Amino acid sequence: MSSALAALYFAGGLVLLYLGGESLVSGAAAVGRRIGMTPLVAGLTIVAFATSAPELAVCLQAAIDGEHGLALGNVVGSNICNLALVLGLTSLARPSELGARFLRRDVPIMIASTVLVLIMLMDGELSRTEGGVLIAGIVAYLILEVRRARERRGRALGVLAEEPGKPPQAFLLSSLLLAGGLALLVWGGDLLVTGGVVIASRLGVPAAVVGLSVAALGTSLPELATSIVAARRGYGDMAVGNLVGSCIFNLLSILGITSFVIPLSRDAVTNIDLGVMFAVTLLVYPLMRIGKRIERWEGSLLVLIYVGYISWLIGGSASRIAVG
Repeated sequence: MSSALAALYFAGGLVLLYLGGESLVSGAAAVGRRIGMTPLVAGLTIVAFATSAPELAVCLQAAIDGEHGLALGNVVGSNICNLALVLGLTSLARPSELGARFLRRDVPIMIASTVLVLIMLMDGELSRTEGGVLIAGIVAYLILEVRRARERRGRALGVLAEEPGKPPQAFLLSSLLLAGGLALLVWGGDLLVTGGVVIASRLGVPAAVVGLSVAALGTSLPELATSIVAARRGYGDMAVGNLVGSCIFNLLSILGITSFVIPLSRDAVTNIDLGVMFAVTLLVYPLMRIGKRIERWEGSLLVLIYVGYISWLIGGSASRIAVG
């Protein structure tokens, strides 16, 4: 593939990701409304699962091809990207109020999932048994969120009332918007990663860094597009819920399914990469709790952390080659 075609793939992927984000947010909000979900619960479940689809596709394909570092690096890099870059940019676009229950339960679940995966990786791999444990964890989380949606059904119907002057959307149309948005996100993510990997190779970036940087950024752009669109439309809790939910899905569902199919080894993913993911996961908790929102200056801090990590990652490419 030529550099010009790779750039075209990259740009086309960005356009498709934005269009998919618009469609997915509209469809998810409407579907959630019909089944009695609040925007937060919809973000933590429907939207999070949908926007994690590109990560699953990339991880499974990478594992099948024997590129375990790319598979694991994609998830680690995606979580760093979600909590530093995407959450930071979303907060810059529009700071969102966060509920106390969300801070008490969902964010700690994300932290616990991160710790669990780190413990499992201490021996250098994720086995099929460990993959099964992670899958059981995501099933338990989904059951918890479904119960939560039922408990708040009455309130949700009021919170998610249709905007004044707009006719109610049919459930079929809402489902089509959701499915269409997901299809655009997967297509856009695939185009962007394909083009990005080619561009990275042309620039001499080693394959070991691709999963943690280009592939992670590419597969996290659905979360970025969806979260910014949701924040701008006033669904701030859906935006933040999408990011936290996506991190949980990445760790429990994506890694769980992938390692259950093909056991994963750490390969080129270093302790520093895992440590950055853990540190960012811990950092966002106090930032969220202070004032129950992430202010614009805090969003700027998170973006700077991501820029610093990527700069270090690219700067350390030569040493990774030497170690490999």
